[in-house]
Amino acid sequence: MSDVIALLEKMGALGVLSASDRSAAIRQAALDPEIASALLSGNSAQLNALLGARSTMVCGLFPAKDNETPADGDDPDEDVPVDDPKPDGLRRAA
Repeated sequence: MSDVIALLEKMGALGVLSASDRSAAIRQAALDPEIASALLSGNSAQLNALLGARSTMVCGLFPAKDNETPADGDDPDEDVPVDDPKPDGLRRAA
């Protein structure tokens, strides 16, 4: 599988390849004939099945709860001078 991934990385790094260049790169890689056939035909379902890869992958990110008090210099209110009055509404630019 690492040979297939290395080939795909190489082809991706080269950018847009013509059909003949893509075919030549796949044939020179000395891959399993079934994998080469799936790559040449662009059959991603067959390639996923042959490699045992997932066809769908999901990534979820959840923010961590911040239970710590800010350290010195990390307070976001520190940048606002205390004696400045707060604006009492939106003002239209002239």
